[in-house]
Amino acid sequence: MFNKKENKNSISEKEFIETKKSEIHGNLTMVFYIDFDGTINPRDKEFNNCIKEISEMGGMLVPVTGRGIADIENIFIENNIELPMFMAGDNGTVIKYHPQTEISEERKDKSKKDIYETRFDREKMKKVLSYYLENGGNPDLVRATNKNKIFASKNNKDVRKYYKSNKTAKLYKDVVEEILETEDITKITLAGNSELMKKVSQYVRDELELWTDADNTKFPNREENNWRLDITASNKGEAVRIINSILEPTLGYVCIGNGRNDIPMFRKASEDKKMIGVMKSSPKEVIEEVKKLEQENGIKVFYIPNNENYANRYITKMLAFAKQKVNVAKNNERTSFVPKVANVGIEKVEFTNSDEIQRDDKEK
Repeated sequence: MFNKKENKNSISEKEFIETKKSEIHGNLTMVFYIDFDGTINPRDKEFNNCIKEISEMGGMLVPVTGRGIADIENIFIENNIELPMFMAGDNGTVIKYHPQTEISEERKDKSKKDIYETRFDREKMKKVLSYYLENGGNPDLVRATNKNKIFASKNNKDVRKYYKSNKTAKLYKDVVEEILETEDITKITLAGNSELMKKVSQYVRDELELWTDADNTKFPNREENNWRLDITASNKGEAVRIINSILEPTLGYVCIGNGRNDIPMFRKASEDKKMIGVMKSSPKEVIEEVKKLEQENGIKVFYIPNNENYANRYITKMLAFAKQKVNVAKNNERTSFVPKVANVGIEKVEFTNSDEIQRDDKEK
């Protein structure tokens, strides 16, 4: 049934890391791995201030999101923001490198190795979709992504309306068959009631050893008890590990997010004794997991206010705070970010001064 559409750009993790290491030169202080939806708003002018703060401290911003790579690129392009050197999409299963130099003939040849993907095993993909459909799932609510596009159904009018203005979506009469015939799928997304999503999630995790992320959804429309389930063969924590092994920042990194799919990168940051920024609007289990990591490993956590209108500005303040500590660390000529933080007395940071933000708004 499978149409062997081999992706010639697909390379091994080792080759991807070694190739990118050979292209990147110069010292990097810190990397900021930042989630998008529910965490930061790239369409807000304050986002440029975030990028500026990171650049001034000799750091780098890396988007790590559940969105597809093509979707992330479109957001940056539409808002006239330079593409980051690295970005990770589909919950970390696709990592893309954007060279920050002019494209030469030699670079064009290297571009074949600019994407690393963790693809679905074809048999597991078939089992996921079969289990969902056999248990009452709607085939018109099946979606999938690869590095180039979103696969969705054209049979449902709500689905067609949902993707009407989405440049990366491609609609099919039989989307399940199209997904099964495409070999470079990196994420499958299913929709249905919470009971069905929990049942499929448990099967996928226990029997197929895949990663899942469930949450409320407005796809294909806003209905009570409407959930979506993202299924991938990797996670954001793995993306952080791979990118960090390439960049090797001298002062470490920070992971910022708000969702259940951010937990793997929070755990990776905790394992490496790095910092975490978590939105207060995160689901209860996310906040509980971060507090657990904070207590167990003594990591430093930024709790960012719920109000999305202020989120970018608070993150900018957090970056300025980190920049100050980076400067202290540089002056002390140390090399490991977390000990520096501990030595200069950083404790848990919680931004709560909304009055200060309101005054800033009035001044503008």
